[in-house]
Amino acid sequence: MNELFCSEIAKRRSSPQEDLLTALVHATEAGDTLSEDEMLGALSLLLVAGHDTTSNSMTLGILALSRSPQSWAYMRAHPERTLDCVNEIMRLSAMSAAEPRVALEDFEWHGQAHSQGRARHAHASPRANRDPACLL
Repeated sequence: MNELFCSEIAKRRSSPQEDLLTALVHATEAGDTLSEDEMLGALSLLLVAGHDTTSNSMTLGILALSRSPQSWAYMRAHPERTLDCVNEIMRLSAMSAAEPRVALEDFEWHGQAHSQGRARHAHASPRANRDPACLL
């Protein structure tokens, strides 16, 4: 895998693109750049972390749909709501206990003001988010 990464790093050095790898190759801080070993480490981490969370999220989503034929039927009947359905599956089958959420509008909750556009971390529990009245 490192051979492939090294080849792509060399390509981005000579032909920058609008992507994460180019950003890593050309990143500087106080005149310092990432070494090839640092870039290889970052790329390996991105590959593993991205693959693991994506494949596990997809698996948990398929499991959730297999347990809820009415939700699967809803998704098939309303393809225009696919993004909403995927977000709902991710909420119900969260890979992480802390997920960032962004307020879509100003609101107050338990005496605390939350501003539109501000990100907050919501700590989820596997026992939470199970009210059937709130599900698609």
